[in-house]
Amino acid sequence: AHSAGGLLPPPQAGVALMERKVEEQELAAEQAERKLQQLTVAHEELTQDHHQCQATHTQHLERLCHVVGTAAPTGAETPDEAWPRVLGHLEATATRARATQEHCVRLEAAAQEARGEADALEG
Repeated sequence: AHSAGGLLPPPQAGVALMERKVEEQELAAEQAERKLQQLTVAHEELTQDHHQCQATHTQHLERLCHVVGTAAPTGAETPDEAWPRVLGHLEATATRARATQEHCVRLEAAAQEARGEADALEG
């Protein structure tokens, strides 16, 4: 079997080319598999970190609820849903504390005024 004037490569060259392409594809598949494994591990680590952050966030919220004297989130209420309620309670507590402090200042001033009047009556 003659190739037409030597224009066609010999069959071995075609086989070698195909073998090289198969090897390249196998190498690319192995690299893709390694990359997939790396990404899977990274995803698992990030998922664990995310769960740890959520747990810490919930613990902080529960401690804050205890400190400010409001209900901690129940199973039906997520921490993100509870924050506005807890912060509203905290703001209301702060407002009451400021009002109490102002009232105490007024009482102290009235007590000083009464002491001054009593001193004047005695003197």
